[in-house]
Amino acid sequence: MSWEQRVPEAVHGVVRGVPPSLDLDAERALQTLLVELADARLMRSATTVPMAVGVTLAECCFDTEGIGADVSIDPVAVGRAETLNRAAALFGESASRVIVSAAPEAASEVLRRASAAGVPARIIGRTGGCLLRITVEATWWLT
Repeated sequence: MSWEQRVPEAVHGVVRGVPPSLDLDAERALQTLLVELADARLMRSATTVPMAVGVTLAECCFDTEGIGADVSIDPVAVGRAETLNRAAALFGESASRVIVSAAPEAASEVLRRASAAGVPARIIGRTGGCLLRITVEATWWLT
């Protein structure tokens, strides 16, 4: 099957959504931070999140000889249905996202440098074990 045949319009006859916008200043700050963290040897790995965070996390566990992760992410408010908000968190797309792994003793310095660079960052979990577990935290929105 060709690439053109796999796109939603060709497969389902439907085009929906708006591509994520790219803030070039935010992207520049993120890329500068990643170079700084690599130069300082504060991170073990970094991978972009080009599409869905759930898929990217799963891909990070491939070819690791069984190393998993325990991760918790926030839901994304897209509607009143909690399942939709969880799905958006796992499979939604946005720009300028990277998953970084670092030694536990380097985590606070990574967060400090991210804050100083104006790059939003938080610890989402730990690697280890032999399973991948992703939790989407329950949050209530008032509408």
